[in-house]
Amino acid sequence: MIVTGAPLSSILCYLARVVELQSDSRAIASILLLDAEGSLRNGASPSLPDDYIQAINGLRPCANLGTCCSAAATGQVVITTDIETDPNWAALKHLPLELGFRAAWSQPLIASNGQVLGTFGTYFRDRRGPTPFEKQAVEMLARTASLAIERSRSTEALRNTQLRLEKLSGELEQLVERRTDELVRSQARLRELASELNLAEQRERKRLAIELHDHLQQLLVLGKLKLGQGKRLARPLPPLLALMQQTDEVLSDALNYTRSLVAELSPPVLREHGLLAGVKWLAEWMQRHDLQVTVESQRDAIALPEEQALLLFQSVRELLINSAKHAKCHQASVEIIQDEDALCLSVRDSGVGFEKDNIVATATAGSSKFGLFSIRERMKALGGSLQIVTALGQGTMCTLRLPRTDRDSSQADKAHFGSESSKLPEAVPRKTGTIGVVLVDDHGMIREGLRAVLANYADISLLGEAADGQEAISLVRKVQPSVVIMDINMPKMNGIEATAHIKAQFPHIHVIGLSVNTEADNQEAMHNSGAARLLTKEAAVDELYQAIQSVLRETDYKVAFS
Repeated sequence: MIVTGAPLSSILCYLARVVELQSDSRAIASILLLDAEGSLRNGASPSLPDDYIQAINGLRPCANLGTCCSAAATGQVVITTDIETDPNWAALKHLPLELGFRAAWSQPLIASNGQVLGTFGTYFRDRRGPTPFEKQAVEMLARTASLAIERSRSTEALRNTQLRLEKLSGELEQLVERRTDELVRSQARLRELASELNLAEQRERKRLAIELHDHLQQLLVLGKLKLGQGKRLARPLPPLLALMQQTDEVLSDALNYTRSLVAELSPPVLREHGLLAGVKWLAEWMQRHDLQVTVESQRDAIALPEEQALLLFQSVRELLINSAKHAKCHQASVEIIQDEDALCLSVRDSGVGFEKDNIVATATAGSSKFGLFSIRERMKALGGSLQIVTALGQGTMCTLRLPRTDRDSSQADKAHFGSESSKLPEAVPRKTGTIGVVLVDDHGMIREGLRAVLANYADISLLGEAADGQEAISLVRKVQPSVVIMDINMPKMNGIEATAHIKAQFPHIHVIGLSVNTEADNQEAMHNSGAARLLTKEAAVDELYQAIQSVLRETDYKVAFS
């Protein structure tokens, strides 16, 4: 459970249950954790009543109080063979005695650095101490609990660090040094997360640009038209006419500003005509940074899925801004080459260059090297690469290389910047003794990330992938998986409709929903359509495999939809 990333509460509850089952329910286990303020808080007490848990929740470690408080304070095993007569229990003995507990003992939970993390307490209904077997078993379980607590806290700390990354960018070097080991183990997961965050920013830029274009600009144009009508009526009143003319000029300035803002947020030319047209627009836009950019391409159009085009455009823009800020030159070029194997975009300048060795080690927030590191990770998430050729005084050439996928180029040329091709890997046979899984998501990068997560488990067979609800139904009918991982928002047919169709035809197939939005409406809709549960896409990395195992055990998921 620790290796698969199960929630800490589930792990601790399981360990407590192990102790209780070994004693034929004659013992009751309770795990308390020390919080940041130094108080003991309930970690897992599956068999204790709520009133008891509330009564002991928040106690402070004390060498002369009970067993758990004493163990937390001393870091030593504390055994009480008779609660009623032990002076350390004088203030608390009414609590366990009312439940029929006559003895107790507590094993401290010790971290790898010697710090006390909490306690592993056991209550007996008889006046006795633990047997040698019980002591040995609890010592082993306590070590396991300590490992789980340390891992959970490290994972939570890493997640919080990512959320504070922008604010703490000035401290990035020290942060990297402290988190190197964790980053190495989490590199693939963090890369996918960074790419998804990057795409989320671009989607929001696009949404805002469309809102500005479809609403604000239209209102401004309408206002100018109304003023034009008013100016004709106001000719006999020169002061009023002058005021309306000034207002008209203000609206003109506002309209020009919104046009510029829309272009900077998400250039319409990129959305409507594709990557090549977007790069050519970018070359003109860079003139405001005093950089003259030439664009050379072998083709008149570059056909790419929307997400790939967005990320490549953003990368080219960052490279050109780096040239304008750091290269100390006023000219750059972009060369686009597309062949049977890959699409390459090379950004070249004749500026001062730099020493490219140890780019990651010397990168700091706001520097060109930090930007290059981000671009390189972004390209790796796409399955591509960033190659840098530079030297001091000899300029810089950065080449973005994206391998071509097997897609119908004629269809992509027609769509330019539309949804990605639905041509997906053929269904594969299920390995004997494994769980057959089908992935359904209209974003290829998400499928790629989920595929990488599931590839870590030998008992999972990925039988196929689909990019929309209609493809999902056809694929499920063909391969008969045990589990379908279903995105909600997709073209042609969304995941809610597709889930209802699948469950109607194949009630035995489990569906696990995925969505960026898991609020109550989506939870209820997926539940009503027959899905076992709904996960957020960020949580999927940590929880997807456990969810698959749980639904196959027919776990009660009413909590997930409550």
